Amino acid sequence: GGGQRLPAAISIGTNPTFDDVPRRTVEAHVLGRADLNLYGEEIGIELVEHLRPMLAFDGLDPLLVQMRADIEDTARILEVPVPEPIRPEDVTAQ
Repeated sequence: GGGQRLPAAISIGTNPTFDDVPRRTVEAHVLGRADLNLYGEEIGIELVEHLRPMLAFDGLDPLLVQMRADIEDTARILEVPVPEPIRPEDVTAQ
């Protein structure tokens, strides 16, 4: 916050793994900041590179594996350290 630029992996889509999200949403996973909750906040984002299309996964575990790969790819692209792995309790479908 506070005008800072923070590296993030961005998801833009309908969250097909959790069928309870009927409209397109934009979610920002700030690398290394599982404590930072931006839901409901107004933020600016700068899109740098498209990683992959939106996919539906067969549950939380395969989703977490792909999210880890996406975060590692994002860290490499943005030339920042790869953060610690995310935990299931850090993932919410809001």
